[in-house]
Amino acid sequence: MEMTEKLKKLDRMYGQARLKEAEEALLQWLKEALMEGDTGAELAIYNELEGLYRTTKRAEEAVQISKKAISLAERMGLAGTAIYGTTLLNAATANRAVGNLEAALGLYQDSADIFRSLGKDGGYEMASLYNNISHIYQAQGKHEQALVSLEQALALVTTMENSEAECAVTRTGMSLSLMALGRFGEAEKKLEEALVWYESPA
Repeated sequence: MEMTEKLKKLDRMYGQARLKEAEEALLQWLKEALMEGDTGAELAIYNELEGLYRTTKRAEEAVQISKKAISLAERMGLAGTAIYGTTLLNAATANRAVGNLEAALGLYQDSADIFRSLGKDGGYEMASLYNNISHIYQAQGKHEQALVSLEQALALVTTMENSEAECAVTRTGMSLSLMALGRFGEAEKKLEEALVWYESPA
């Protein structure tokens, strides 16, 4: 199944907020992929459906689709690849949305391990992973662990061009964990550093 044109069509639907139509198209393409035995298209469609279900506040359905995506990726022999890492990342986000924090944390960490093993540990995707991991720790009240992940995220984004917004968001997250730990002086400093960007002219 040729997916390139289908995904372009899907993007147009998203751009026009035709989400019901997008879901119907994805489900039809899924049927076709299953009939043709096209596992590559099937995996791509599962990941698209998962994102759509998260966007439309149907996180439980997203979790179920994510399980199918992970199982299929493993049957395809993709474990350890970037595709598999992204599939785990999507599943983690779905689990986080329904409050499955331990499952989400494990999936985020497994995804991070894969990207590190592939040498993909210096970009926005890895920084985003660290931030996501920190959110789980914060929700669990594990603020020391959250700070470690936030520091890893900040170390990455500060080396990137045009990353001021990401730096500010990360420093804000750090200030929240520092306050929770009673480290108010450090928290104030991080917040002041974040506010430099928030208060700057657009």
